[in-house]
Amino acid sequence: MKKILFFRKALTQEGGAERLLFEVAGLAKNFGFESHIVVLSGGDVAKLFDGRFSDIKVKTLHGSEHPAGFYDKALVSLAAIFQTRKTIKEINPDFIFAQGPDDAEVIYFATLGTGYKYSTFIHQSLFWCPDDVLKYIFPFRKNFDEVRGSVWGHKYFIPEQAPTLGFVAGIIVRLRAILNYLVVRRAENIFVPSAIMGKEVLTLYGKNSIPLKMGVDENMFDYLPRQDVKKKLGIGGKILILEVSRLDQQKRLDLAIRAFGKIAAEFTDTRFAIGGKGPEKEKLETLIKELDLGDKVILLGYVAEDDLRDLHAICDVAFHPAWVDFDISFIEPLVLGKKIVCSTEYELVDNLLKLKNELIFPADPTVDEMSQALRSALSHKPKIKESMRNLLADYTWNSYTEKLLSHFVR
Repeated sequence: MKKILFFRKALTQEGGAERLLFEVAGLAKNFGFESHIVVLSGGDVAKLFDGRFSDIKVKTLHGSEHPAGFYDKALVSLAAIFQTRKTIKEINPDFIFAQGPDDAEVIYFATLGTGYKYSTFIHQSLFWCPDDVLKYIFPFRKNFDEVRGSVWGHKYFIPEQAPTLGFVAGIIVRLRAILNYLVVRRAENIFVPSAIMGKEVLTLYGKNSIPLKMGVDENMFDYLPRQDVKKKLGIGGKILILEVSRLDQQKRLDLAIRAFGKIAAEFTDTRFAIGGKGPEKEKLETLIKELDLGDKVILLGYVAEDDLRDLHAICDVAFHPAWVDFDISFIEPLVLGKKIVCSTEYELVDNLLKLKNELIFPADPTVDEMSQALRSALSHKPKIKESMRNLLADYTWNSYTEKLLSHFVR
């Protein structure tokens, strides 16, 4: 049985990268691979995703908390190079996966001169992370305008001018930019979630990548809700629009609320539920009051994994205006035949195109365009002849894992 080592610096929060890590590591044994997850910090699996992956073992090299300060992070990463190098030799993996370019930095040095090769995922390029200053620095600066101008959200969220850096910070950032470029260039394989991301990787690093879609459980196609969520929310037989995500600017929840507000008087039996936690909560609460939508917009707070499935199963429209090229939370309600309103930034390819204007209603991320897409989704009665299982077979975790590992079967 071949061995795979998955590496991540910190495994302390829930997100798409962490979900992919657990799903692939858990399914790899079905394809003849033995998985090993190694992290510097965190690794308490029972605290993530409501303990759903608690049977997966993680080897933690440093401790439960990842350092906050730059110099503390640097010291931990430096020590981690030697710890990781030792761990790699102990496990002797056939393949090594870094979960992103930051994680690949440690693997880059830990594997130098050893003969081990590594691959990396790039879930988001530098341009999908507004606070990452590397995009303004050589060797990425030469392609800055091209990439920034290619996606609606890039132009809105990414400032044209670089932030002012002090002398020492400037040197550190320049060294990190060069290192980031080198570690991605050295990767044997680069896996991305979309052709859009693949194009950015090619532009920024001069390397081709492998786009693979993900990722729902097989049993989602037949999922039946365990509870009457509408009754629980006190909205009875009302039409439910749903969005569950982290409450931050990139999710455009303020835009979503304004777009809903424009049609709320027209669709009086409709309610908009927003689940999740994050820094935008107070801002969204204020906006709801300003628009007098207190009886129509519900902030759910944190939503557990199982409750999320019930919400997807019972909602009528999933509202997904976020600045993303691909997102699992888009696919999960879709497999249940739910209508989706999303930004035109979301990549629609293959069978997803068959669902455009039937179940998927893309719109530019403006209040007027999004409100019109909501109106269309709420009014439309879809006519889908094929089953969601057939249309979205390539979007399961099992399919994703099989395709990913097929690149390592020699």
